[in-house]
Amino acid sequence: MEQVDVLIVGAGLAGLYYANLVGTRLRTMVLTRRPVGAPKPCGELVCPEAQSFLDRLGIGRDCHRSPDPVPADVCFRGALLAQSFFNARRPELERSLWGRCSSQIGLRVVHRLDLRRQGGQFIATDLQTGWSVASRWLVAADGVDSSVRRGFGFAPASTIMLEQVHLLAATDRIRLVVDPTVTPGYYYWMIPKDERTLLGYRSEHRLAVMDHVA
Repeated sequence: MEQVDVLIVGAGLAGLYYANLVGTRLRTMVLTRRPVGAPKPCGELVCPEAQSFLDRLGIGRDCHRSPDPVPADVCFRGALLAQSFFNARRPELERSLWGRCSSQIGLRVVHRLDLRRQGGQFIATDLQTGWSVASRWLVAADGVDSSVRRGFGFAPASTIMLEQVHLLAATDRIRLVVDPTVTPGYYYWMIPKDERTLLGYRSEHRLAVMDHVA
């Protein structure tokens, strides 16, 4: 069994950023269900505060899309809020974060993960291969449907299925609609991505969203 100080479950932006913070001082292992940089439904937006953290790591803007930065219209509780976001390419951003990590940090793809606490340590086991690792600390960075939360008896967040489509028509602003006075019962986002527009929504709301944006 391998032994580390910090075990991070999840190799998304949060998990990889944290690995950069602690990986030079503590023995660190990152576990993930998917390879770093694999595509997933995501608006790929980075707020200015988060971009400042990335700048400190020396991650350039080569993993951004155009337009960048891009202004946003956020509909929330009857108000239209304006803010600018950086327009990222998530796969490239994840790979850049991993590339900044210390070479001493371990990374392992685990499809069937078992987590338990034993003798003051956290034990993670790959049920498919039998490989296991023990750690002093455990960091849950595995998103909404968290296997860490389930494994330790916490109620999981509601699992939702998201879809994204690319519209051929281009737009020059981000539109995030999360206001029940505008779209009762559902939300969606429209984000310019190079010469197209990314439309994202919950799967069960497909028809309502299409009617609203038509």
